[in-house]
Amino acid sequence: MFSFLQFISMPIIGMLSDVYGRRPLYFICLTGISLSYFFWSISINHFGIFVLFRIINGLSKGNVSLCTAIVTDSTTEDKRGKGFATIGIAFSIGFIVGPLIGAILSKLHWSSPDGDGSCFQFYPPIFALILSIMNIIFSYNYLPETLLPHKRTTSVCSSLVDAFHYIDPWSLFSFKIVKNLNTKGIDLNVFSRLKLTFNFSEKSILRYGAFVNFFFLFIYSGLEFTLTFLTFIRFNFTSLDQGKLFFYVGFQMFLIQGVILRRINHNYYNHLLLSGILLVIPSFILIGYSTTITGLYIGLIPYAYSSAIVIPSLSTTFSSYGHSSQKGVLLGIFRSIGALARAFGPMTMSFSKSFNCIAIHINKNNSLLNNNNSILEIWNRNSVYDW
Repeated sequence: MFSFLQFISMPIIGMLSDVYGRRPLYFICLTGISLSYFFWSISINHFGIFVLFRIINGLSKGNVSLCTAIVTDSTTEDKRGKGFATIGIAFSIGFIVGPLIGAILSKLHWSSPDGDGSCFQFYPPIFALILSIMNIIFSYNYLPETLLPHKRTTSVCSSLVDAFHYIDPWSLFSFKIVKNLNTKGIDLNVFSRLKLTFNFSEKSILRYGAFVNFFFLFIYSGLEFTLTFLTFIRFNFTSLDQGKLFFYVGFQMFLIQGVILRRINHNYYNHLLLSGILLVIPSFILIGYSTTITGLYIGLIPYAYSSAIVIPSLSTTFSSYGHSSQKGVLLGIFRSIGALARAFGPMTMSFSKSFNCIAIHINKNNSLLNNNNSILEIWNRNSVYDW
């Protein structure tokens, strides 16, 4: 649900920022995020309020696409990759310290007002709320408006049909919303040493990039979502162990983005992108077949490389196309497609895991089946939650 709400909100927020500027929409998103954390902090023993927190938080996450739009406004094309690498470094630092802080705070207990026991979920949302308020104060004082009035789109989409384009997957993948794209062929140099070039229009390049973005994040988010379950089931990881694991991954991402992405020439980003996509394959194999913690951590090395390289490289490619008045909607579409992949990737992988567990469970009870006992009897004897 969270990623699906991001899919809906990101291109709309990006489009509105092209009309009204980045700063007002950015503060609306930050306010929504702070409000969502407040609802999380009061959701103890109230699942409905917790769901409300996730809804508001998902709809307010357009600030991520706005950050990429702000970098695009503020940098030239040859320095844009460094700007996106800086955003990646910020995410990596959060990836390092966030899970560890969450694991530590979850160990602290607070007695609920109704006296029914201790509640571990109180301190993490309060800490997140304090950080989000600090973010609002800092941004208000130090974040300027990067999209000047003469570069903005003059009007908002007036018809419901145009508005529907922002939540229609086919319209997003075909980039019908983005106007004034160059229809002439552009020479795209993929392998410079082989002197292999392709001639595409801007819209064609964006479409291919959108499909690459979707399928990469579809597969990647499936592993990302199920990784915590794998480490818990196979290696009995505690929340602190998983915090250390994400610290290990985040530290590698920080080094890769700080050393490689910020220093490499932007002309070589296509090579980095290809290497990041290809290295996902061995990382999945190594992690999936790891039987020791050492093997798991070895598999996380190419996983961290792909995490650090692919999305910033794609963002740099996307940001180099389109008119300056539509950078917000363009990057909003890019992030929205990624959110759509993140919505379906974990769900698909979870269903695959469930079917695999059913097959294993039935195989374990094969002797019962041979004795003419029905699958329904096996189902009744062993709960789904025992799988």
